[in-house]
Amino acid sequence: MGMFSARIRELLMVSIVAVLVWLYAEGENIKTYEMDIPIQFVAATGQNLLITPSRLDVNPHLTLQCSSAQWAQLEQLFDGSPLPVPLTEDPNAPEGNQQLLLRQLFTSMPIFANLSVNITEVKPAQITVNVKKLQTVELKISVFTEGDSQIQDVVIEPATAMMHLPKDLFNNLTEQDVIQARLNKQLLDQLTLNQTHTLKAVQLLPPETVRTEGVRIEPSTAQVTFTLTRQAKSATLSSIAVRLVLPAASASQYEVSLVNDEDKLIRAVKITGPNDLIDQISERKIKIWADLKLEADELAKGVGKESIAIVPHIQKPDAVKLVEAPGAINLRITAKQ
Repeated sequence: MGMFSARIRELLMVSIVAVLVWLYAEGENIKTYEMDIPIQFVAATGQNLLITPSRLDVNPHLTLQCSSAQWAQLEQLFDGSPLPVPLTEDPNAPEGNQQLLLRQLFTSMPIFANLSVNITEVKPAQITVNVKKLQTVELKISVFTEGDSQIQDVVIEPATAMMHLPKDLFNNLTEQDVIQARLNKQLLDQLTLNQTHTLKAVQLLPPETVRTEGVRIEPSTAQVTFTLTRQAKSATLSSIAVRLVLPAASASQYEVSLVNDEDKLIRAVKITGPNDLIDQISERKIKIWADLKLEADELAKGVGKESIAIVPHIQKPDAVKLVEAPGAINLRITAKQ
């Protein structure tokens, strides 16, 4: 019985050793794998650089040799995010164009080097990246508005920002150049006049002389507080048309006419309002007219009377005001047979 138990233990030990040997051999079995790896070119620590492109249109395709155990570790470490590739300025690179050998670049990455993975091929094998050193300058921030809006009591936070731009653009700057916090017309038109407003994230723009893709501003936005006013102008319209407006159900019941034909037009209408709106009205790009609106009960009460007086309603943009209210227009109402 004792010899039988010893034999069983011996067989179990042999089986365990065999399994461990198989697992070790399987782990050390070198195979060929392929994978696409996205990369992101970044400035090395302490470097202020403009890198173009920062990402490749097509991810590099790697062919590598490693054990299944190494491959399993690699799959765990790589989450699909672009791998950062730190770059530095090369003063000897013609116009900043650096030639990068991708197999050498990937081999030196910790995710591959620490696992001793053998990268046999990378497609493409070589790429060109433009790396230029950026100059940094601190500029004042000024607010620019579009349209006829005006602002006053302006407070900008911060008052200045840092602008990073390539050395070849730096000489284009002048002493008058400022970073622009631009308030567009569509935004301003939604705000109430003569009130204080605070916009917390106004986009900052470089001066027009250096406004290119490679220029960066820090911070990229500013908070702008201001009181909104608006430039106004006046105009006199030679005439505007008068239109009768009746309920649909009443149109077949009553005949409505002007007592005086001259009242088909209201003449010398004086208006005032924002520059852009007044200009568009004067150029007839925005139409203005007068409605004589009668309700059913007014029509019924007007039958048999010599005339009734109705004050016309001028149809116009809300921001445009009448200098003088129009006078009433006399109408004659008769019932249709």
